[in-house]
Amino acid sequence: MAVVLIHVTAGLMAGPPGVGHAFWGSALLNQAARFSLGAFVLITGVALFHAYGDRPGFSTWAYYGRRLRGVVLPYLAWSVLYALWTARAESQWAHLPTRLLLDLLSGNAMYHLYFVVLLVQFYLLFPLLRALPRRRWFGGAVVAAVLVQIALDAVSFYHTGPFPRGPLAVVFRYSDRLLPWWMGYFAIGAWVAPRVETLRAAVPRGFTVWVLVGASVLTLAWMMAEFALYIRNPQHSVGWAASEFRPSAVLYSLLVCAVILSAAARGLPGMRLWLELGRCSFGVYLAHPLLLAAAASLALRLHPSPLPYFCAVFPATLVGAYLITRGLEHLPGLGWTVGLGGRPPAAGPRTEGGRPRGAKHRPCGRGPHSAHPAPDWPAQLRQHGAHPGPGGRAPAPGADRPGL
Repeated sequence: MAVVLIHVTAGLMAGPPGVGHAFWGSALLNQAARFSLGAFVLITGVALFHAYGDRPGFSTWAYYGRRLRGVVLPYLAWSVLYALWTARAESQWAHLPTRLLLDLLSGNAMYHLYFVVLLVQFYLLFPLLRALPRRRWFGGAVVAAVLVQIALDAVSFYHTGPFPRGPLAVVFRYSDRLLPWWMGYFAIGAWVAPRVETLRAAVPRGFTVWVLVGASVLTLAWMMAEFALYIRNPQHSVGWAASEFRPSAVLYSLLVCAVILSAAARGLPGMRLWLELGRCSFGVYLAHPLLLAAAASLALRLHPSPLPYFCAVFPATLVGAYLITRGLEHLPGLGWTVGLGGRPPAAGPRTEGGRPRGAKHRPCGRGPHSAHPAPDWPAQLRQHGAHPGPGGRAPAPGADRPGL
């Protein structure tokens, strides 16, 4: 939902920068939703290391096969679709073969597919990294990874800018899809994975949660101040000024993750809805640009003001992408295009901080008679494999696909 929100509000920010209430309202929503990608990488790390990190008999090739079926093949299918769509819109059929090859390697077939290229890098390296959380020095390595990521973001945002020059220009130009610019989130997820139950029992409550919420709001204000300052420079595009590649956005993402996980550990209202959205989230992510383009085209014909435009286009995009995902899931032989289909891998024994976990689970709710007890997130992760999203159902491939 947050990713769709980013892309819908981006259209409302396409006018003269800094002009009008609609621009600043859209910018605020856009910045508030910027936690989503960092949170997803973090949850991907939690899910992968929780499902596979200490599993005996782990098969690297079986793992890669699941990644291929659940992530790479859907990515290839949608990249081809978007390349054909773009070629038709631009009447550039002659360059389609070369352009398609480059787009598949770079994730440029559509503006959102770069993130799948990033995920594939984490998936490829995971078999080499899965034993690291058991090392004594891993905590220090996590801190180092976060600091390196923040340093790279600072150099990208404050120094190189949107038009980098020099021998590393290509690297910085594609930094949004390169692992070093996201590794801090993944490392935190890897550290959290063997401690899920311990951390859930110690989840912040009461005043501490409100402190986290307040810190998140203050960090969002910092991001908005940076955004307002940067759009005053004509050399900085609105898209660059709004990006999440800056230290303030990293801090904001981590704070929002803490708030959301605190709320989820105690039980969210409408849990069934959130689980269903999580199960279909990869399909929604892949399909939503098609629905956004269609909904925006129809809405603009009516010449609406920004608020009615947003209220019509955002739900239409989200619901439409969800319906496409469900439709493809139920069409024979097409569920794989949205990462749905197959069975989750069987779960092996787990450890808690390097020690065997007990078979008995003690639920953590708001009290012994709570009407909304906390969900057993570790059990859900075991049931559905390394699903990076908030849930899924048993037939979903779980670890075979991202859940954004």
